[in-house]
Amino acid sequence: MGKSEALIGCCCCCVVILILLIIWLAKEIEKAELLNMIEENLTSPPISDIQFGYGVSCPAGFQDMDFGTWPGTSSGCFCPITNTLTIGACSSQNTFFPEQFQLKSNPNSANGDIRYKTALHYEKNKAGGIFTPAEAAEHQMFYDAYGCHTVQSTSVHQLQVWKGRRLCVSHYAADEYYWTTYPCKTDFKRCQSGLCVKSTLQCPVTKIEINDYNNSANEVYLYLERDTSKRGLFKFQLTAQGEAPCLANNRESKTTEYPYYPLLRRNSSGCGSYGIDNSSILVDSELEADLYIENGLGYTVSTLPQYTNYLGNRTVSLYARQRLDINTENENCLAIDLHKLHKAMNGEKQEQEYLNKIFEWNCFLDPAINQIIKDLSGLTMA
Repeated sequence: MGKSEALIGCCCCCVVILILLIIWLAKEIEKAELLNMIEENLTSPPISDIQFGYGVSCPAGFQDMDFGTWPGTSSGCFCPITNTLTIGACSSQNTFFPEQFQLKSNPNSANGDIRYKTALHYEKNKAGGIFTPAEAAEHQMFYDAYGCHTVQSTSVHQLQVWKGRRLCVSHYAADEYYWTTYPCKTDFKRCQSGLCVKSTLQCPVTKIEINDYNNSANEVYLYLERDTSKRGLFKFQLTAQGEAPCLANNRESKTTEYPYYPLLRRNSSGCGSYGIDNSSILVDSELEADLYIENGLGYTVSTLPQYTNYLGNRTVSLYARQRLDINTENENCLAIDLHKLHKAMNGEKQEQEYLNKIFEWNCFLDPAINQIIKDLSGLTMA
């Protein structure tokens, strides 16, 4: 075998190893995201109440509900004449005008006149010429209006305001609820199956509706439901154009119906192998541009080149996520050891038996959740 053949063989092996590494890493990320969702479900206190907040803070006893984030943008380079926007700061080659626009033809037309004048200024500046004050002012004017310029990056921003109102949530304190299959203690009452809540308190919120019946008066109404036959809510999530949220945390559904802003830092990898949360409940929708204005991003959005064009009349939706469907008739399922579950999912043999027990107890009543856990843990369906 010649050196070239050996080199090709070595490169092929490296490519195969890299692909396997990427597949392994993607699987590990999926495990972490799924476990994060399960842990959040099992450890978050039930939601006792939801209110609108007015002004800069929520009422006493309530916290801001983070239902989404604006991911911020990377730095970019915007060229008005070509109307192009690319990721990364402008280089010395495009800080003024591309070579193809240094044209002196058709100087009588509007575009031709602009290109002609700016080309002259460009060439004089490039040649190291000295501008008169009037020429310098004109040069700066054309540069500001038509020259390529760097767009600075922006930071992430939490979204907590919906249709002009803060969404505020209250959870039960640790001594106000507990999970058990046994009868509730004397000063507690049974709410959802397996859940006991202080007798003096209302049962958890199971549904929320937001209605704006009279837009001219800017009235928005909040309706809560507390149905003891249904699972309680545990979080709220923003999605695009009426799409249900992904089942696992830190995942965003991949919309292909419209382009995304080039500089936006967003995770568009899709929901992964676990898909969407079919139990989520659509609460309300509104224009995406309005949402950003309400959350203090109006100026930022307006100064980002072309961003308002990308937004257009696009809408976003607010979904309520229900708690996982857990077997509340088995005390073991109400007290899952998350530390052991993590170890088992990460392949530790000594904890594999515990994971088998979870399946034996039928703790996760949603067949899709059961299957995903088994797939990610390397177990086969019985």
